[in-house]
Amino acid sequence: MSWTSTKTWTSGAVTAAEMNEQVSDNLDWVKDALTTHGITSDVTPGALITDMYGASITGSSVNVASGSDVRLTSSGSADWSSGTSFGPTGITVSRAGLWLAIGQGQFASNGTGWRQVWFDVTGGTTYGKVSLASCGSGAMTGVSTSMVLQLTADQVVTIYARQNSGSTLAVNYVLQLHRLSV
Repeated sequence: MSWTSTKTWTSGAVTAAEMNEQVSDNLDWVKDALTTHGITSDVTPGALITDMYGASITGSSVNVASGSDVRLTSSGSADWSSGTSFGPTGITVSRAGLWLAIGQGQFASNGTGWRQVWFDVTGGTTYGKVSLASCGSGAMTGVSTSMVLQLTADQVVTIYARQNSGSTLAVNYVLQLHRLSV
């Protein structure tokens, strides 16, 4: 079944029977399309929209020693949640699917070296590592990364940071997960 192009309703150009047939065909097409995506009742769309949300953790002034990998989610606060839970190790997803991970670390001012942020999934798989040279003395250096991840239920996503300025730098951070598929 395919969508029927809309006919122009002008007096005598289209009969009522033709218009009714077109409307009926197009409603059937919409119903088939919704059913294909699991929307089979008036309750389902609300459940799907709820599942499309995610989580956001933010934190500030986490110390990152030069040359050390530091997990940033240990002191953050949760913004919102659906289909996720929060803990000291990161965000745990409750459902499998595609998730958009967005992370940012804003490093304190220091003119030496580079800064990095990346995602870790369930303690060992690294994704989206981004490195950026320091913005220089007097300016904070912000590093952002994002990635679409195929996750299974109960996987934990964490954001990490590293820098090599020669001294410890404070980092403000954000970690967000947005569910893209059901």
